[in-house]
Amino acid sequence: MQQPDLADLIIRGLSGEHLNGWLPGNDNRAAISHVVSSKASWSGPGMGWGEVHRDGIGEWPSGTRYGDRRRSAAALFVPWAEVLAIIARGCPGGHRERYEAAFRAWGAGVAKVWEGYRPGTVPFPETPDPGEIHRTTVALIRHGCEQLEVQDALW
Repeated sequence: MQQPDLADLIIRGLSGEHLNGWLPGNDNRAAISHVVSSKASWSGPGMGWGEVHRDGIGEWPSGTRYGDRRRSAAALFVPWAEVLAIIARGCPGGHRERYEAAFRAWGAGVAKVWEGYRPGTVPFPETPDPGEIHRTTVALIRHGCEQLEVQDALW
């Protein structure tokens, strides 16, 4: 198993979540509670077993038994406080504004698509592609991790 990248680990752990609740000044506690209740997990070629835990996001080597997936045994584990700090560091440079614009545009698109929907109507309307939200989320998280690397290099 390759050592997981911090940004990739956070992106996988928050996959399917809107970053809106994770941004500074928003309801971070509710965002954490929501993602923890999802009990998200993942695995794939070249990676171990990843999971969202009540304490943070972790990835363990393949073959690690469920009962052995403790924070101390993880190949990489990032606690929620650090996830929030990385996201906060990723906001400058227009990253937050680009994410929020994509989130608003997507929400407006969803509202417009469902505006005329009546229960029982088939097929369901197709919702807009969240691709831009995903791209801006990834850029913000990667920027936050890059800031961490620059800061570490200074010390």
